[in-house]
Amino acid sequence: MKRNYFIISFLSILLSLSFTFDPFASFNYFTFILLLIIFFAVLFFAYPKLVKINLKKPNKINKWEFLIYILIIIIPLIISLIAYYPGFFVPDSLNQLEQAQSNIYNNWHPVMNTLIFFKLPILFYNHAVSVTIFQELFILVIMVYLAYFLRKNFLSIKGTILALLLMVLNPLFMKYSIFVVKDVPYSFCILLVTLFLINIVISKGEWFKSLANKIWFLLGSMGILMLRHNGIIPFIFIFLTLGIKIIKLRKIK
Repeated sequence: MKRNYFIISFLSILLSLSFTFDPFASFNYFTFILLLIIFFAVLFFAYPKLVKINLKKPNKINKWEFLIYILIIIIPLIISLIAYYPGFFVPDSLNQLEQAQSNIYNNWHPVMNTLIFFKLPILFYNHAVSVTIFQELFILVIMVYLAYFLRKNFLSIKGTILALLLMVLNPLFMKYSIFVVKDVPYSFCILLVTLFLINIVISKGEWFKSLANKIWFLLGSMGILMLRHNGIIPFIFIFLTLGIKIIKLRKIK
């Protein structure tokens, strides 16, 4: 067990040192390959020994755990923002920022995406960095929910912390947190709704009986639908999956 913690600690340090926007441009291939080998070695060999699976009795979560999870997630987000202030903007996102500042919108990019992730932030502070911060806050909320989901249904607190460290100290996560483009919130909405669907399955439909959960499910699904033009495809499959699951549950009853 001590050896596993040593490997995990070493991995965390190495991931932090290797943080870069483009790993192939900033350090040699050997270092990057070594990083991947260590990452997968920990994932497959050390991680299972620290995880306690529990599906029958949901884990009780101390409110102070949320503070730990928030700190684990927010520190890499802050480091990313400071390192690459005010964030990375591609032509598409610059166009959306221009639309938000001029109040002249077109449907080349989903208008709802522009209103939520560009117009709303600059209402508080008319600067590009406000858009990046808003996106990072959006990521923070969903990642905290992911930690809650893992802790409640599957993992011990040690396992949840380890899972978060493996995710947020990954250079790719740190890269995309400040990469301002509509694909990022769209992808995190897909992650969120996927967690909702898993909740429905493992609770045998009980999760979906709550009105609040139905509202959150609908909001997440609408995010997938409206944040990218091709969001209609996963949106359709999500509700097909939901419908099939509900039908199966009713047949069992």
